[in-house]
Amino acid sequence: MFTAQDHAEYIISFINTFREHEDAPKGARELACLRVFVPAFLLPFNDDDVFAGRYRELAVGFTPQEHEYQGYYMYPEKVEAVAAQVDEATAKRLREAADWFRDKTTTAKTIAAYPEKITSLLPPMADFEDAASLLYRIGGTFPDYGKLVTLGIPGLKAEISARAAKGGDADFFGSMLGALDLLAETCLNCAEAASAAGKSEMAMSLTNIASNAPANMREALQLITLFAHISGNLDYGRLDDILAPFADGLDDEEIIRLLIGFYKLIVFRGWIWDGRVIVGGRARRHGKAADRVALLAIEAGRRCREVLPQLTLRFYDGQDPALLEKAFDNFADGYIYPMLYSDDVNIPAVEKSFGVNRAAAERYMPFGCGEYVLEHCSLGTPSGTINLLKVLEATLFDGRDIRRGKQILPKRGFHDFESLFAAYSANVDLLMEALALQERIEYDVTGDEASLLYLSMLYDDCVERGKPLLSGGVRYLGGTMESYGNVNTADSLTAIKSVVYDRGLVTIDELKAALAANFEGFEDLRRLLLDCPKYGNDDDEADAMAVRVHEQVCASANAQAEKVGLHTYKVVVINNSMNTTMGVLTGASADGRGACEPMANGNNPAGGRDVSGVTAMLNSLVKLDPSIHAGAVQNMKFTTEMFNKYREKTKALLAAYFKKGQQAMLNILNRGDLEDALVHPEKYPDLIVRVGGFAARFIELDRDVQREIVSRTLYGNDN
Repeated sequence: MFTAQDHAEYIISFINTFREHEDAPKGARELACLRVFVPAFLLPFNDDDVFAGRYRELAVGFTPQEHEYQGYYMYPEKVEAVAAQVDEATAKRLREAADWFRDKTTTAKTIAAYPEKITSLLPPMADFEDAASLLYRIGGTFPDYGKLVTLGIPGLKAEISARAAKGGDADFFGSMLGALDLLAETCLNCAEAASAAGKSEMAMSLTNIASNAPANMREALQLITLFAHISGNLDYGRLDDILAPFADGLDDEEIIRLLIGFYKLIVFRGWIWDGRVIVGGRARRHGKAADRVALLAIEAGRRCREVLPQLTLRFYDGQDPALLEKAFDNFADGYIYPMLYSDDVNIPAVEKSFGVNRAAAERYMPFGCGEYVLEHCSLGTPSGTINLLKVLEATLFDGRDIRRGKQILPKRGFHDFESLFAAYSANVDLLMEALALQERIEYDVTGDEASLLYLSMLYDDCVERGKPLLSGGVRYLGGTMESYGNVNTADSLTAIKSVVYDRGLVTIDELKAALAANFEGFEDLRRLLLDCPKYGNDDDEADAMAVRVHEQVCASANAQAEKVGLHTYKVVVINNSMNTTMGVLTGASADGRGACEPMANGNNPAGGRDVSGVTAMLNSLVKLDPSIHAGAVQNMKFTTEMFNKYREKTKALLAAYFKKGQQAMLNILNRGDLEDALVHPEKYPDLIVRVGGFAARFIELDRDVQREIVSRTLYGNDN
């Protein structure tokens, strides 16, 4: 049992270890801290686990991504909670250690490095009330798990030792070797616990991978699990291709059993925005063997029936049609996975967007809520957000947030629609410059502080170059930022152009008065705004504005990469539940949306505004160019009747969409289920829905998020 006293002593030990190694080379310091962190962090297993690899959350530690922190992190409120549970002398030592460490965390050092260009515009910690916010994480990492399970711990040590013999950064090479020793020790410690618990098969696997490359699928999955947790990596890559060499000699049910055991630890980990397992797609090495594992991975997801892993199917014209058919079987059964990504659209789009060749683009990996990186050769951490609807609001109101009366952007005058759009664009550009600069600083500070030893050893080029991931090791160092409110902004601009400037039905001041009053006393004007064309109906006017907004924000981001020394800097239009969170913090908008109401999710139409049928909605979606950003989310709701009774028609509809559409996340629901679940949640404990770029049990979502999901159009054979 890990008591509060144990936690306190661990925190003190971790901070003291950091202090003792504060002036040591960064690799040596990281390794020393990991030697304290990993034994406290990892829990071996539960009785019914197939694999070892559970863990506990700690108030202090080291990992690339720890919710709102990166690198060396500390939760002051959690430290204080521990201090409140221990004796006075221990609490005093704990608080003294935490006070010393407070400005030594990687996030604190990142914030301290910001110039006035950032601090004058952006709050240091995200509260999402302003037009843009900052995030802290080194996320979206895809280490080479194929290399891990092929070489194993001894093979990686041999590769690193051979490179070290040629000269270079002795701290980097030596610390990576030490990190592999720690991984081997962890395997043996878990094996000892498994043996004591009578789990002989688990113990044997753990013992073997401590000193040999994996010999079977069980050992491969065990090594991946422990490496992922110790390294802090949250996504698992192309699992079908990674595991295909281990599938021979195993029957289907045994593979499914192992995959479900693996999935259950991803579920336990609980990172609902990550946990990507990707199957299918071009450029896999193992052909039919990988297809077999892919089919079984999709079936294991259906049987597991959890919100994780975020099972993702890449497909293309010419791939074994059984994979896509198996995905449709899952949907017909009411399960929301796998998410669908068209390689025929995405690979050319990534090739153009990232400025890479075809072979590199074939390595695109969706991660998190829908961002793209290139597996084990690029980074694209989403480290900032922009609320475009808040930007438009502030542009209309002389730079002020109308809810709080706070000046958040410069005052910019305008006299017609084009000058309004120019003022709005200038504000987007101003924020984008600060966001991109923050991304660069976050990378630089983290790279100065840590070698990220485990990730570096499984990223292309790092070992050969002799450079850690963020210190010149990674081949493509890019950045991303999350864009919200795009569709509501476009619909608002369409309405302003029509009602104020083209038809002259009201003045801009009258419109602003209506927005400031949340339409109270301006009901007729609100109806005028609601009646204006809306994106999602294949309407040329509305969709052209959506394209213009999309192209402006993407171009604004793309222009920053060279300025800050990144390979790319890209928008991602992912919109997890933050479309609701930010909507609550945003005033009424000119599309007729009321103050504090949710914004549209991703590139999807605003809830209930697509009234022209599913074909029209899909036609609107494909007008937004996928080759100028780094990922977008399209959620679609179909009735169970339409999907099952008219399955071939639905498949044909989606096939037509995927000629240009890059991605789809499907919910298959009975009419009235979501509405009934709002009233009788006890009847729907296992109803899993797509929120944005992630899934969740409907009854566990915040009420506002539930209502936003209900508001999205449910397509059936009658529309």
